Amino acid sequence: IRDSYNALCKALGLGKRRPPPLYKAVNRVMVFLERVAQRYANKQIRDGIILWDGSLTISRTTPKGVFTEAFRQAKERGNSIVAISKRSRLRLRDGTPLIDLLVDEQDPCYCRIPLMDVAIRHRRFLLGELFVVKFTSTGFPFRVDVKPASGNAVEVLAKLRKSSSFRWGYPEPLVIAHAHSYFTSAEALSLQMLAVKRYGLSTIPSFDLRTYILGPFGGMPI
Repeated sequence: IRDSYNALCKALGLGKRRPPPLYKAVNRVMVFLERVAQRYANKQIRDGIILWDGSLTISRTTPKGVFTEAFRQAKERGNSIVAISKRSRLRLRDGTPLIDLLVDEQDPCYCRIPLMDVAIRHRRFLLGELFVVKFTSTGFPFRVDVKPASGNAVEVLAKLRKSSSFRWGYPEPLVIAHAHSYFTSAEALSLQMLAVKRYGLSTIPSFDLRTYILGPFGGMPI
């Protein structure tokens, strides 16, 4: 994993790093590949909107420098970044979950969230402008982070709503992206069996204590 991990770190300008333990490495490599793909997408368009799955939040897997460089590249080409989260743990200072702000709204709408209104422990990790948005009347509300190339973030959201179709309020381009980057359980099983056959691996049955002590309530078939 060391060579692959450091090649991705180099591509993202992170320098040489010690790779994480193997059980963490798969997720870390997945995140890094996504960040590389996002930069590639930025190079394909100019004066447009780049949709990201997720948020503009600093984390262990994505340091601030990775975001800063992505923002610089996007601004250089006149591209705005809109990151959309299907789930969010963010809460306001009074404890209200962010997504709950628009749950009862029937029409398309948005709510801009000043960073000062977000719980203090999360505030320093947030980049871009923060919104809760319901793009369609029949859709769900989503957390949306916006990094406009210039001007008003609300104008970027308006352009996105006019230029994209939506599925339950989620932009169709992101739906298609998920469809092309996701293995179903049957596909994953087929790949596992291919690896077993090709490399002569032995399989170890999984063991879940809950299925034995909780019976059907733990997932064990009757």
